[in-house]
Order: sequence, then structure tokens, then C-alpha cells
Amino acid sequence: MKLSVITPFLNGLDLLPDFEHATQGAELILIDNGSDPETAEALASLPAERGKVIRNDTNIGFAAANNQGYARATGDIIIFLNSDIAGDPAWLKLVADDVKDGALYGPSVNRQLVYGMWLPYIEGWCVE
Repeated sequence: MKLSVITPFLNGLDLLPDFEHATQGAELILIDNGSDPETAEALASLPAERGKVIRNDTNIGFAAANNQGYARATGDIIIFLNSDIAGDPAWLKLVADDVKDGALYGPSVNRQLVYGMWLPYIEGWCVE
């Protein structure tokens, strides 16, 4: 099963090495959301076999950037992941082993206030 990891970046050059290590084996869709020149250059140098980089000249927001990435992802499993993640890439195999077709996963279900309305909100790590 192919995994796609979608991650917006706004600066955070120091986070990139740990993030790249934690996502080994997945297609990366990185959205440079108006980062500083150093971070933009580092993201742009992502090898093509690792994935794609989308460059926004300005920060279009977290949700819009995730939507841009989702439109470009080719994985069977789509993971929306923050840029400050560090860890062993073995977690990706655990995700692939546990995910069932057509399901939405998250560690908690909450309510979020959005434009004055309380809406169900899933904080999560995986959408298939």
C-alpha cells in the first residue's frame, strides 16, 4: 500500500531532517506556505523520487495548503502530518497495517468553533 504524507511548512528549516527521517518510505507532498528563503530552498531540493513540493509565495493557511497537497497525492493512504514530527519511520508500516478501506482515523473526536458554529472535528493522523 502506498502512503502519501501531506505537510505544510512555514519556515522550520531546523525541523526538516527529523521530519524526513520520520517519513521514510512515504510519498511526500510538501507545501511551502511562504517560507523564508533558506527553508524554501531546502524544500525545493527534495529529490523527485521522494515526492512533490508546492510553493506558495504567501501563507494561504493550513487548511488550504493541506487541500493543495491532497489534490496532488497519489497514495492509497493519505496522512496529514504536521512539520514538527520526529521519530522512527516504522510508524508508517503500523499505519498501513491498521488502516481499513474507506475509514477516517483520529485519536480524538472533539467539537471545534468555526466561524461561530460548533462543528464535529476529528484530530487525526490518517484518512483513506
